[in-house]
Amino acid sequence: MKRLTARAANLKTSAVNQMGHAYIQVDDMDEAMEKLSSYEDTGLEPEEVVDMLALTDWISVDKRLPRREEWMGTRGNDHYLRRLEIAVESDTIEYFLVFYDGYKWFDKFGRTYAGVVAWKIHELYNPQN
Repeated sequence: MKRLTARAANLKTSAVNQMGHAYIQVDDMDEAMEKLSSYEDTGLEPEEVVDMLALTDWISVDKRLPRREEWMGTRGNDHYLRRLEIAVESDTIEYFLVFYDGYKWFDKFGRTYAGVVAWKIHELYNPQN
């Protein structure tokens, strides 16, 4: 994705035109540029954002496994594994909070899980909902 913003040393954000010149920041423009910069920090294309918004429902592993941008998050230059919810079929369906590394499902204790039938990105508790 081609960035439209650049972070200055003071961590303020400014939109940069094609000639490399910064636009002047004014009132509400600061907030808009900061939001655009935060979006660009994700590295996701608009289509990928739409795909991720659709992940509030369970996805069958028969349909597909998580893509890298779904199981790996970024915070600045740091990378982390996102927490996922899985449904495991045994004699009943059981649910677990786990991580995925592109190869296996595992929990924070390193236990791996087989028989996963569906998954979704774990939604954090929000007291405002």
